[in-house]
Amino acid sequence: MRDLKEVEKYFEKLPRPQIWFLCLQKHPSVLDSPEEHFVYEIQEREIQHDHYRFYRADARLLFKRYQFGITLNLKPFDHFKNAIQVVVDTKNSTAMFGPTSQIGMSEPGIGLGSTLMSQAIKWLRAKYPDVEILAGTLSAAQAGEDNKDRRNKFYETHGFDVEYNDPDHKSGTFKKRRADELNSKAIKGCKYKEDYIFKLYNDAYNIINENERKINFRDHVINEQKFFLRITSFSAIILFSIILIIIIIF
Repeated sequence: MRDLKEVEKYFEKLPRPQIWFLCLQKHPSVLDSPEEHFVYEIQEREIQHDHYRFYRADARLLFKRYQFGITLNLKPFDHFKNAIQVVVDTKNSTAMFGPTSQIGMSEPGIGLGSTLMSQAIKWLRAKYPDVEILAGTLSAAQAGEDNKDRRNKFYETHGFDVEYNDPDHKSGTFKKRRADELNSKAIKGCKYKEDYIFKLYNDAYNIINENERKINFRDHVINEQKFFLRITSFSAIILFSIILIIIIIF
């Protein structure tokens, strides 16, 4: 396992890979809530180190689109979230999914995990169809009431053999005898071209600049009101003092 962790570090040193962009839709849980659209940047990389072959698909959120606007996200790729990797041990004809055998998405239920998993399975079936998939972990920590069934269905739909450790199916393992028995799914969302992504960036920056302008104008008005209140309060104190002096004298 130490060798695998060492190889993972190589990913950070690789030149920027080919990227593509994906838009996924989140349907509202409440009828009156607006739909949300998530635009992701997807990158896929693979490297060879000794007898290990690594493949990794990463996603990072670029934008969230709402009915009346768009927000810009500039966070880097996360090493443990929104990513699926496959480590193939070519010497022993085995493979393991990760990262660290546990897969997690920051926005579950919109199809991002299925997209990344399908890309990984396509890669694995094309290059190493006969490798055995070693057991990965299903953690009870990921088995919340709103996520357990979705998580379990995720692995079952992709063809993994899932074995549970408890009657409530909160923890267990997922594995497969051969990689070519796994299932990949069609991409759920729509792909975007780079020129459209640049347009979204431009729209988002315009919205940010407009919001900053409104905030600066509001702060300016508030500061003017505070200054006026200070002047008014100071004038009232002076006037009260003069009146008090006149009363005392006369």
